[in-house]
Amino acid sequence: TNFSLVLTKQDLSGNFKWVKAFEPAPGEQSSVKGYALASDDSCNIFLAGYWNFGKATFDGVVYDATDATFLAKLDSSGQLKWIKIIESQPYFFTRMGLDIAPNGDILFCSEYRGTVSFDGVNSVTSNNDSYDVFAAVYNSDGSLKWVKTFGGPKDDRGNDAKFDSGGNILMIGTFEDSISFGSNNLA
Repeated sequence: TNFSLVLTKQDLSGNFKWVKAFEPAPGEQSSVKGYALASDDSCNIFLAGYWNFGKATFDGVVYDATDATFLAKLDSSGQLKWIKIIESQPYFFTRMGLDIAPNGDILFCSEYRGTVSFDGVNSVTSNNDSYDVFAAVYNSDGSLKWVKTFGGPKDDRGNDAKFDSGGNILMIGTFEDSISFGSNNLA
């Protein structure tokens, strides 16, 4: 079964202003799903999700990555400004957190398994082929500022993340057995 992601904008009375679909590419047996949504003070829209089992199309552009997670920015009219592909074969993410800082930075967190490549340059690898957690911060233009990973010997999950008013990052998730955050260990 093919699934398509739908994104809508409505006014305060519930009237539709626009609707966008992010779909499997023509002829592909894939699914596109969304898991996190945020907006900034300029009404730009940020969304995170994944597609699997084939290529995807956004605004008529076909993206060649198969089994990929994405982070996208749309303007207030629903026009795609940029999309970042996070290569995660053979695993995709299903728990995602997304937030926008007052300075426009974008925080994205999720679980991952195996090796994940951000912008084809920075990559992280999970412990013992188990799920670990990553937090990545992007500039408002979509440039990756940094990515950090956290985990332990068993499955760990990053469910959500937010900036506080001071620009610090708050994350919530779960861990099995033990987890490390730099030199801080929990068991």
